[in-house]
Amino acid sequence: MVGQLPRLNVSLATMKYTSARPLADPETGARKLVEIASGIQPVQDGRVFIELINVPFLKQGGTGEQFSAAVALAQERGWLELHESGTYVRLPAQMLARPIRESAAFGPD
Repeated sequence: MVGQLPRLNVSLATMKYTSARPLADPETGARKLVEIASGIQPVQDGRVFIELINVPFLKQGGTGEQFSAAVALAQERGWLELHESGTYVRLPAQMLARPIRESAAFGPD
């Protein structure tokens, strides 16, 4: 037919990414997430709104799925507390007291 484009026979399984995905590892993503959150001035009761963390995470090469995995891992390890509504997080007091790189919370589990 006239006006139709030819179909390409390309499998998504054979496609390769052209650059490394630095936040694909949940551990790395969780650390980056806490680093971003600790650099944001909290509002009432130490709350950091989730969108203030999400945007920088995505701009640094993360995806929505990687963000979700990073939040879940950081919450599981006690690095941050996610409110049940999902609209904000809080950093535990021991995370605020020390720089992230030196925090004992990042040691082996």
